[in-house]
Amino acid sequence: MTDPNQSSTNRRQFLAAAATAGLALLAGCGSTTGSNNSTNGTPTSTPIPTTSGPARFARAALLGPSTVTLGKPFRLTLEVANVGGETGTLTTNIQVSDGRSDIDQPIERTIDPGERVKIQTDPVQFDIADSYTFNVGISKVSHTVSVQPKTAAFGTTFDLSNRLKGTVKSIEFHPSILYSPASSDQSYLQKPSSDQLLAVIRADLKNVGSQTTALEGSFELTNGELRQTLGSNTPLNAAKIDGTPLIDLELSPRQQRSGWLLGEIPRPKARKAVSIIYQRDTVSTPPEFKWTSTPRQGTRNLPQFTVENFQLPNTAMQGEDATANVTISNEGNSTRTFQGLLETRVGENGDWRSFAPITTRVRPGQSTQQNVTINSSSNGSVSYRLAPLDRTGSIEYVPPTFAFGESYTTTENVEVTLSEFRTADTVAIENNYPDSNEQVSPPTGERFILVHVEATAVGRSGGTPFARGFSLRNGSKTFEQASAVDRSLVTPVEGSLYSGVYDPDENETFSGYLAFSVPQQVPLGELTVEWTSADDSTGGTSESARWTKGGS
Repeated sequence: MTDPNQSSTNRRQFLAAAATAGLALLAGCGSTTGSNNSTNGTPTSTPIPTTSGPARFARAALLGPSTVTLGKPFRLTLEVANVGGETGTLTTNIQVSDGRSDIDQPIERTIDPGERVKIQTDPVQFDIADSYTFNVGISKVSHTVSVQPKTAAFGTTFDLSNRLKGTVKSIEFHPSILYSPASSDQSYLQKPSSDQLLAVIRADLKNVGSQTTALEGSFELTNGELRQTLGSNTPLNAAKIDGTPLIDLELSPRQQRSGWLLGEIPRPKARKAVSIIYQRDTVSTPPEFKWTSTPRQGTRNLPQFTVENFQLPNTAMQGEDATANVTISNEGNSTRTFQGLLETRVGENGDWRSFAPITTRVRPGQSTQQNVTINSSSNGSVSYRLAPLDRTGSIEYVPPTFAFGESYTTTENVEVTLSEFRTADTVAIENNYPDSNEQVSPPTGERFILVHVEATAVGRSGGTPFARGFSLRNGSKTFEQASAVDRSLVTPVEGSLYSGVYDPDENETFSGYLAFSVPQQVPLGELTVEWTSADDSTGGTSESARWTKGGS
């Protein structure tokens, strides 16, 4: 979210500020030599047993609060006694031996025999939350102060840095969120992990300084995690959420930015108090700031949508529009916006593909109906799924049927016309020798069926239908093309065999004949020529059309 070099520099500035403050404030702990004592050094009235000989300092104790809030000043008190027989000067230091800030303050104090003094520091404060251990050089005494984050309810503004103020305003939960990548016109659905919810956290940032600044630390969602992308690697700004995400931003002087963060949290955790924290540094220390949203009744009402109805027609014509009826019910206690996605796939296998987004606002305890227009260029069974609620259904798409002489336009912008549907007892095909033809007869008890195919590219196209995609049907029986007819026809019709091409030019036409062999007893009027196009991604049929005598 930030430039790591800039962030590192700013963290060092924070630490340096804390250390400098500590040195300055502790400077009053020492004293000049002689009988002039620091005003912070107070002798005790309790007599201390002494021994003869030079001054010896013992019975030391370092006292202070165990926990303080970030930025709140506090004092430490060093208690020490001279148990020797002569006046002596205590020369030592108080320093931070463990923690994110370095403080090392010398202390010099003259103490009479049997005297016990209390040396109190000037106020000390820290800008980085951590556990700080202070040591005294004359003995093994120490004191640990835990600097805790500033905490408040949502809506409170904190100084995230010297120039940047931040306010976490609200949090709302969603079972799913729609998004559309900039490079695609498709909608996709971001779903959380099992038994989790997506959380949209809204916040304000304001630069109160005179220089451009960035978000130097990082926000975190307690008991959950914040997302940096959608799907596999789609930027957050593709989400269909009002406003913009608070990522990779710089604020000019006096500029304010409102935006959102996207997180994921277990549903049971979302029912209770939820906190957003801000971490100035990137190590495993407590956060500096913490905003908490507490439900008024102790338990938060969460979105709870169900599918009241998901109705699909049993059959539909391939390539023509049909209607899916979807009814969403809100079983929660407040008005919510449902974001879902109707997905589709051919057959029972394969990957689900985005088809149509569904967004509707539903009042508590009520339901709303959405009619979604659906269609498919595939024939056969096509499945539909309403995500994220996982309600599924299927439609049997029937290929369109035409009379011979009529045309069908494929999804590859090719107009296909079948005509000259006829029988032949034998055919003559070109021979390899000049001025010579070869007579070809069908197997015993069969006859040839001939049909003319014309394919014209009526727009930009990846390819025309290929000959291998055509078959002849009689009820459930399928008849393949006659392998013996493998060259151009001479009689009873004259013309080349149809093949098909890739990438035809617009308005370019390709034509030719197909020959099938069928039992003689099958009437011509009961035969159907069917073209199908295989879908390489699913292995199923993606498109189909039929021609019969008389059409549909």
